[in-house]
Amino acid sequence: MEALEHESKPVTAKKQGRLSPFSASFVTIVSYLACTIFLPALLVSFIFVLSPLVGGPSQDEITKQLSDSSTIQFMLSLFIYATLAGIIYIFMKSRDVSLKEIGLGRGPNGKDALYAVGFFIIYFVVNAIIFALVKQYIPAINTEQEQQIGYENAAGPALLLVFIALVVLPPLVEEFAVRGFLYTGLRRKLSKITATMVASVLFGLAHLQFLSGAAPLYIAAIDTFVLSVFLIALRERTGSLWAGIFVHAIKNGLAFTVLFLFAAR
Repeated sequence: MEALEHESKPVTAKKQGRLSPFSASFVTIVSYLACTIFLPALLVSFIFVLSPLVGGPSQDEITKQLSDSSTIQFMLSLFIYATLAGIIYIFMKSRDVSLKEIGLGRGPNGKDALYAVGFFIIYFVVNAIIFALVKQYIPAINTEQEQQIGYENAAGPALLLVFIALVVLPPLVEEFAVRGFLYTGLRRKLSKITATMVASVLFGLAHLQFLSGAAPLYIAAIDTFVLSVFLIALRERTGSLWAGIFVHAIKNGLAFTVLFLFAAR
């Protein structure tokens, strides 16, 4: 009887979902391009075609509304982020990849917040040093170039929509997609350093604002590459995405404060 009490049941490790560096990279890149370029263009083209048929505004009026209306810009951002997250989540389900595997197996806690504050301070200092070095030794890169984020006419209650679009949605969805799904897939067969570099380079490239009509935003690509390295380090340190989500939100929140709250005074 005593022997039976001391017997331990065999522990079966939970099988990982079917995810590889190639599939994670392919799904992330294709879904990003589809959601940020092709789907918005398709949606605008559909509105252009439909509007004259129902007696709606002209193409020039529609274009002006798209560029001036904070509400319309917010709805488009919400559509893009929701679609991107939805595509990745559906693919995860099809491959039996759980939220726990990508760093969302638990909710946020106080330790995540403490790590976020500490890592953000270090990131801020490191990033400032890198910016100074780039400005000094690579003058071809314009460190003063502004990122095109829209919402130029936002004021009053519309600022709440801008806050959600810049400070809430990107940290949640981008951490889920890049430091969660993409990085998890890369780590299945790549080393920690290689996976970090690949994920961070892709994240930086996504912020070059190609096809926006403006010059490539190299300084933003450098900034987001450095940010991604720190966010992945947080993912490895805490085993979760929450600390990284907090860091991302702090960074975007500071930008929102400077660009929209201080500028309005």
